[in-house]
Parts: sequence; C-alpha cells; structure tokens
Amino acid sequence: HSETWVLDLASGRRERLSLPGEDISQVGPVWMPDGRRLLLGRLLSGNVGSTWIVAVDGSSSEEILIRVTREGFSSTFGPSPDGRKILYPKAVQGVQQVFLYDVSSRQSVQLTDSPGSKFDMIWSPDGRFLAYSSDRAGSEDLYLRDTRTGSTRRLTAAPGAEAAGSWSRDGARIAYQDNVGTTFVVEVATGAVGELIPAAWEPGTPTWGPDGATVAIAALKPYSLRFREGISQILTVDTATGEQRWVDPIPFASLSNRVNSGPVWSPDGREMAFVIASRLWVMSVDANGEPTGPPRRLTDEVAESPSWGNGSREILYQSNGRLRIVSA
Repeated sequence: HSETWVLDLASGRRERLSLPGEDISQVGPVWMPDGRRLLLGRLLSGNVGSTWIVAVDGSSSEEILIRVTREGFSSTFGPSPDGRKILYPKAVQGVQQVFLYDVSSRQSVQLTDSPGSKFDMIWSPDGRFLAYSSDRAGSEDLYLRDTRTGSTRRLTAAPGAEAAGSWSRDGARIAYQDNVGTTFVVEVATGAVGELIPAAWEPGTPTWGPDGATVAIAALKPYSLRFREGISQILTVDTATGEQRWVDPIPFASLSNRVNSGPVWSPDGREMAFVIASRLWVMSVDANGEPTGPPRRLTDEVAESPSWGNGSREILYQSNGRLRIVSA
C-alpha cells in the first residue's frame, strides 16, 4: 500500500492527498503545465492501472479513466505543454501503442497502430510533435509524429538502440542515448545525427540548457584509466564545439546515482537540481552550466527523482515512497 503526501515547507505541515481505494503501488508522477496539479498512475489490486489528476494542495482529485492491465501499465505519461492532452501507453495485443487522452472531453484515441512497442514518449515544446522510441525495425529507434497531420517518420536508424530522448527548448533538436551509453543529438528537420558525448558507463538522461548551447548529464568521472572506480558528477558539453567540463558541486562528493539523481535544469535555466548523499540540492548556474553560487541543500530527508514544475520554482521529488514538493 502506498500513499501520496504534500509537505508545506514554511509551516512543516504535512497532508495526505486523499484518493479513494488502496494502491499496490504508485508510478510517475508528472507535473501538469499549470504547476498546481500532478498526473499520477496508480496500480490497483484488481490488476488494472488507473490514472488521476491530483491538486498538490489536496483540494481535488479526478480519475481520468485511463485503465490498462498490469502488463501494459507504465510510468510514462506525457501531458501536452498546454495541459489539455495526455500521452499514455497501452498494450494492444501485446504491443505497447501510444494513446492520447483529451482532458476536457475525457475521451481517448489510439494514435499508433504499428508494429513494435513504443517507449519514452515526449512532446515537443510547442506541442505539435511527439517523439518516442520503438523497436518496430528490430532495435529501438526514434520516431517523430506530427499531431496535426498524423504522419510519422523515423528519425534514427542506427544498428543499436536509441532511447532516453530529450527535446531542446526551441524544439529543433533531440538529445538521446544508445545502448552503450553514447549521447547523440539529432536535428529534427533533417534527421542529421551527430555524436555529442562518447560512450560512458550508464550515463544519466540528458538535460538541456536554456539556449540550447549546452547539454548536461550525470556521468562517472574515473579516478584512473585502469579501473572504472570514480564518482558520479555533472558533465556539461558544448553542443557546438564538443568541449566537456566537469561540474563538482561538492568536492569529493558523488551524485547518489546516475539514474534518478539528476541533474535537471530549471525551466528558467538559472539553476540545476540534483541529489547527493540522498539529499536534494539546488545550485545556481549560468547558461553553460557553470556554478554561479554554492549549492544549497533543500531536504534533510532521503530524496530521489527530482523534476521541476513547468515555469515554476517548485521541485517534485520522491522520499521513502512518498511524493514531496519543495520550493527552490
């Protein structure tokens, strides 16, 4: 059984978000664009998944009736930039397809009906396109779908897998990674692909700087060339020159891991959030990811999976199986 709580940082008051029924587990969550609601997946005891929109102040909760079997349930939800539509995956005859839910009409439509399961669905910043990974050609490739025309085109066709996509803020490029940990950038208009960061051992998901000139990932900084021992730090890369710089927020300290410890760039591009020693930190940075001030610890409790509310200065994170929100 799992529950969702909201912590008011100023008063210390904690309040449980009230949802009818008990969950086996909760997945997600994802911020809605208004910064006041969360999109939350709930796996119920009846072997079905249920999706809710929940106000972070506890004032309302709405089940939006996206129900799938356990086999098709996923934490991949994608609210559109205007918050009116939600992408979600659903297994159809054993193949994970992309569905679109309209929040106003409460109706769902199936967007894809092609071979291969779909993963990592992400909206373009203007809401016109969606990108996803699919193994329809044998290994995972990136595909782009125009939501106005319904046309789909394959963006990448490398022999290995391409996944973990992340749109640049102008919507012109997507950073992604392959199955050996190499980070690439693909031009959306032309499909031209360039290597950005050579193969790394299990790097973190790319995050874009405010002007698209810099990409940051969590990466292992080795102590020597003989072994892979080292510490996980923030690696920034100039997308034009390929110049790499290590950002060491706290000397000799490591990010807790490279999976769900960040870094994640803030919507205004002025800060990065990350997790060190299982505590949530935020640090002021310039457009290139260089620190402009010391890191500030935001939590005294265990934290993981930070994400910024769209256009807000609030950070959502998980702690001991609960959801928390803290002001940066």
